[in-house]
Amino acid sequence: MAMELEAVRRLVQERGSDLAFVVNHSGGKDSTRMLGFVRKKFRDSPTHVVLADTGFEHQRPISAADFARHRCAEFGLNLTVVRNPKRTYLEMVERRGMFPSPRFRQCTSDLKRSPIEKFIRTLPHKVIVNCIGIRAEESHSRSRLAPLAVNASLTTRDRTVCNWLPIF
Repeated sequence: MAMELEAVRRLVQERGSDLAFVVNHSGGKDSTRMLGFVRKKFRDSPTHVVLADTGFEHQRPISAADFARHRCAEFGLNLTVVRNPKRTYLEMVERRGMFPSPRFRQCTSDLKRSPIEKFIRTLPHKVIVNCIGIRAEESHSRSRLAPLAVNASLTTRDRTVCNWLPIF
């Protein structure tokens, strides 16, 4: 992980104000840890925090969005909540007639990744470091992910997006 952190530091030094971080926050402990890590290491870099509301986030004792909003406020940041305008998690399950599984993870692509990517496309920065709170020990397939990689689907002639797994 030290190599990836150094690569991100070099990007920040090279790109300065052209670079921003997007921290994906689910309202959980890993996201909170990741947010703290990114702010500690890159305090002066523009940072956007985004939560993808699937319509099935926890509500009690505090909603995922409110929890994330409070954590963001501790760092002087705002939380942007994004949603898939066409369906919620339960509507997706109902339409498909089945729950998502590791093999069919439609909820991740449709309800989380897609709305967050749409948000990233609205940002004015030339370089975006998209921070995702995945840990290697969560699953064998996740352990094989690259901790830092260019996101080819979001990278254009005018914008480079890198996916970074800071707590990998």
